[in-house]
Formats: sequence, structure tokens, C-alpha cells
Amino acid sequence: MVMKKLLVFCLLLACSGLVLAKKEQKNYLCTGEVEGGLDFNESTGKWDGGKFEAGVKFLVKVNDKEYPEFAATVSPVSQKKPRFICLKGDEYTYANAQVCKGFYGRFVYSLETLRFLSSYLVGYLDGKDDTGNRPTIQGGTCSPL
Repeated sequence: MVMKKLLVFCLLLACSGLVLAKKEQKNYLCTGEVEGGLDFNESTGKWDGGKFEAGVKFLVKVNDKEYPEFAATVSPVSQKKPRFICLKGDEYTYANAQVCKGFYGRFVYSLETLRFLSSYLVGYLDGKDDTGNRPTIQGGTCSPL
């Protein structure tokens, strides 16, 4: 009888440790290497495809301690608050990549290939024809910190 109670106690203790265990936060630095999008040509007064200078750096925090309700958060290195949030669940992954949402676009990354895509989908639709607010897509690589 004592052995049975001891076994039950040990099982409960082990299970409680599994429930209370938190996933470790892992950080990645993602750097843009190529970027393109829509660009307003002031001499023709029309929108064209354009290639832009890449190089924006993002900090990806998987299992972010400050935001435990999300699978990850993504912030430009120069900002503290996340620009993109990555929700938990299979419906937010595609081809082994995590899909993250933001007000201005999307951020998709793969920890298998250490590549990412980032989109900025504001501009053009607002009807303002200028080069100050152009939609872009950027691709690059990530490295663990």
C-alpha cells in the first residue's frame, strides 16, 4: 500500500513538472538580402516594378517570454515592440515555416532553412502616387543568437 501511494505521488510530481515546464526562448537575427516591389516613377507618372536596397534587420523571438501567448514575435532591431506576431497552431505554419501577421504585412520564416520573407503591403492602395510609401517584399537569412 505504501509503495502504491509512493508511486502515485511520484507520477503526480513528474506530471506537474511537465505542465509547469516552459519552453526556452530562442532568438534569431534575420537580415534582408534582397528587396523589391512597386515603385512610383515620377518622370512617367506611373508605377513600375523596382529593386530596392535590402538590409533591414529583424529580431525573431521564438517562445518570447514577454508575450507567452504567441509562438514568436518579430521586431525590427531598432524597435522594442513587435511588428509581427506569430500565432500558435498548425494553421499558422506552411511548408515548415511560421506565418506571422502584422498590421502592415506578413513575416514568414523557416528555422529549418534559416530563411525569411517579409512584406510591407501599405502604399499604392491609398491613391498617393509618390515614392514615400511603396509596397515591398524582402527576403533574407536568419542566424541564431
